[in-house]
This record gives sequence, C-alpha cells and structure tokens, in this order.
Amino acid sequence: MNIIEAMKGMKNFSSHEPASKESISNAERQLALRFSDEYKEYLCAFGHANGDGHEFTGIIDDQYTGVVNVTNEERGYNFLIPENLYVIENLGINDIIIWQHENGKIYRGQRNFAPIKIHDSLVEYIISTKS
Repeated sequence: MNIIEAMKGMKNFSSHEPASKESISNAERQLALRFSDEYKEYLCAFGHANGDGHEFTGIIDDQYTGVVNVTNEERGYNFLIPENLYVIENLGINDIIIWQHENGKIYRGQRNFAPIKIHDSLVEYIISTKS
C-alpha cells in the first residue's frame, strides 16, 4: 500500500489543495532538511489532510498544521529533537508529537525527552492507528 491509498482509506478523509514542488522545496529550505519521498508524495497529492481522528501537517498557511510553523515551534520546546526530523502530527495529548525523519522513519516525541522510533514509514503509522 502506498501513502495515497493509505490516506484515502481513512474514515472521514478530507484534504486540501495539492502542494506545488516549489512550495515543498521552499518548506524544506526553511526547515534546513529534506522531506522523505513518502511525505513529498503525500504533499503533492493532498497538501494537507486529515482522517480517522488525525490531522497531519502539510503545506498550508496555518499555525497548527503548517509543517514549517509546527516543526519550528516544537523544535523550540525540545532541544533533544534532531534537525532532520519534522512534525507529522501533534496529537494534542500530553505534548506527544509524531515526527518523521528524512529517511521516512516515524518517531514519537514528548517535550524534554529524546524521540523514539515507532514505525518504519508513514503508511505503517497510518495503518497501525486505524480506528
């Protein structure tokens, strides 16, 4: 299963305008990292999306779900976060943040703690959290 199929398979799935390659490159420059191929595929297809009770970050001008805004804010709260991670989702519970590494691996982080790897891909994360 690929990221597009996984996203579209979520209950109550909705998405926004696809992100342009230029806007994706601009976000990568602002964060001084490279998004994983899987995340770029998601951004090119949906820009920003939610479903199954999850609201994923994306290329959107929003302080709560814009990947650049959220990643920069969360980096400021936790200096144990490596520079090659970006926020996928803020769970809104106990300061738990879901991060993705440039290589695609998914991590769970909490303020003042180093992140721990929980999945090998965003697809795997989505499948594991299906309600």
